[in-house]
Amino acid sequence: PRITGMPATLLLEMDWRQGMLLGAIVGSTDAAAVFALLKNSGVRLNERVAATLEIESGMNDPMAIYLTLAFIGIIMRAVTGTTPTEVVGSAGGGGGSDGGGFSVLMTFVQQFGWGIAVGLLAGLPAAALMRRLPDADPGITALLLMSLGLAGVAATGLIGGSGFLAVYLLGMMLGNRATERTTLALGAMDGYAWLSQAVMFLLLGLLVTPSEVLAVTAPSLGIAAVLMLVARPVAVWICLAPFRFQRREIWFISWVGLRGAVPIVLAVFPLMAGVPNAMVLFNVAFVVVLVSLVLQGTTIAWAARALNVNLPEATDVKRTRAVFGDFVLDGSSRLQDICDFYGLPLPAQGVDMALGEWMARALGRAPVVGDQLVLGGAAPAGRAMSGARIEVVGLEVPGDETAASG
Repeated sequence: PRITGMPATLLLEMDWRQGMLLGAIVGSTDAAAVFALLKNSGVRLNERVAATLEIESGMNDPMAIYLTLAFIGIIMRAVTGTTPTEVVGSAGGGGGSDGGGFSVLMTFVQQFGWGIAVGLLAGLPAAALMRRLPDADPGITALLLMSLGLAGVAATGLIGGSGFLAVYLLGMMLGNRATERTTLALGAMDGYAWLSQAVMFLLLGLLVTPSEVLAVTAPSLGIAAVLMLVARPVAVWICLAPFRFQRREIWFISWVGLRGAVPIVLAVFPLMAGVPNAMVLFNVAFVVVLVSLVLQGTTIAWAARALNVNLPEATDVKRTRAVFGDFVLDGSSRLQDICDFYGLPLPAQGVDMALGEWMARALGRAPVVGDQLVLGGAAPAGRAMSGARIEVVGLEVPGDETAASG
């Protein structure tokens, strides 16, 4: 939140702690909205980019909630002289000059520690229960899954943990350990999710006063620009650079930080806690979310195609050849034979290696469909996977017509 919070402090002429609180509020992204927009646009992302967006959305909601509550506690401590444990959690008010910092640290440990523990430990018996249940209507199964999720959130909240993190891990355990049963209920769960979001946006819209929103529109647009064009790209590049993502993948992930309902919900927390300028924070968060939905939401599909991170459908022959090249090779073919046939230089580390094995090692990361390398003037690309092994490779070489006729 620092990169967003400091400009917010200057643009809104408020205390730096309130600016940092705003940065924490608008920091959460909505992967569900991203995938819904991509699906409606017919765009299919490669597995690495899709998984990164899913993990980010699942993990940054608990962090955004924690930071929001922590900054509310810091602000209220400065205003009232005490740390409201009912706001920042039950980590202890901690008297003395260092109590606030110690409370924030202990709240972090408590929130994430209990959230991880409850999510993982509850996921094991919940998955076993789902596997043992007799066949039931998908709607009934969806209600059971919702009940398990609500129970997980409530139990974690009672002991001072992060319910959002716990229910995310619980869902991950259920999805991987009781796949057949949970897959049947995905349609109903999707409907429940959209209904919940619609109701939530309706209720939050009741809090908005158009005249007050217009009064903060100019600084809100500036904050939105900093968030989308500076803060998000910087954070994404710092986090993903060590994992050897391709540049086009990092740029795409940088752009698709779509804001959804969570920032607006978090903006309600300062109102409930009585934070100074709470209504200003809510209105700014509302404008930032709207700008994100309009600008980023309408250009996600275009960005995927422009940055070439979308995978072609099997029936789209023209697009498939454009992405993977004209030649289809077996990943188990000897790299030396491929290089000799197409007149390509043989990498020193590729001697006596299969084509797919060399690609996996050269990538330096877990390969996915769509990964591409440069081999001389050619561009081999992973076309099909078998587990972690590249099974089929597409190849684009210079002078395809000559090679094809030779």
